[in-house]
Amino acid sequence: RDARLNVPKAIGRKFRIGDVVQDCVIDKLDLEQGRMSVALPEEALEAAAAKDSKATPKASAKAKAKVQVKAKAEAKTQVKAKAKAQVKAKAKAPAVASLRVAPDAPAQNRLSQRSRSLSQPKRRATPLEELQEGDVFEGTVTNVSVYGVFVDLGAVRDARLNVPAAIGRKFRIGDVVQDCVIDKLDLEQGRMSVALPEEALEAAAAKDSKATPKASAKAKAKVQVKAKAEAKTQVKAKAKAQVKAKAKAPAVASLRVAPDAPAQNRLSQRSRSLSQPKRRATPLEEL
Repeated sequence: RDARLNVPKAIGRKFRIGDVVQDCVIDKLDLEQGRMSVALPEEALEAAAAKDSKATPKASAKAKAKVQVKAKAEAKTQVKAKAKAQVKAKAKAPAVASLRVAPDAPAQNRLSQRSRSLSQPKRRATPLEELQEGDVFEGTVTNVSVYGVFVDLGAVRDARLNVPAAIGRKFRIGDVVQDCVIDKLDLEQGRMSVALPEEALEAAAAKDSKATPKASAKAKAKVQVKAKAEAKTQVKAKAKAQVKAKAKAPAVASLRVAPDAPAQNRLSQRSRSLSQPKRRATPLEEL
């Protein structure tokens, strides 16, 4: 068993694995627990205390590398913090209208341009509280997904368009939908849905979902690929059937007879062909 060296912690930190320690004196031996400890004389203790803890250049290089990595991480953190602060400051800062003025424009023109730009009202999103069921709006499709078609009516929330799934698939983002009637308004959950009158619904149903030539070309290409695959499958099936038919058909000895040979020659040729022994197939045990 290794022995524990009884030295102060400050001196113990200066030792490295592989160091040779002279004059180790056993001061405690416990045979029951299988432990022992050693101590150093005063001279060896003073020499160990004077030992430099950074003895190897490798250790100092590792320490420098750790410091550099830590400094880089701190610098990145500071940069991210500054970027976040700038974003927050821009979000809180009031919007200022930018004015482009000719260099020779007088001060009166500048003031008039600024007043006109500031007087132009921004588009305000209508709160749901100001809407009522039965109101008619013109909407723009903003999303088409498995959850349905959603249109922008100029309100704070988009409305879900209540149409059958087959008709909903024909809409595209950016389509303008006329005569959207609010049929359900839920102020608690902040949701609303709109419906279309019968005429608009019929027009949407008649809308061709493959409106673009690009989509139709893709559909034609898919049909052609499918037809080619089916033709290949049929050819393979025919080839397999022919192979099976040939395997099942009995083997017939072919006789080649000259056109002018008499019947006697034909019989003799046939008897010779039948009397010839067949070639024996070599069993696998003989190989």
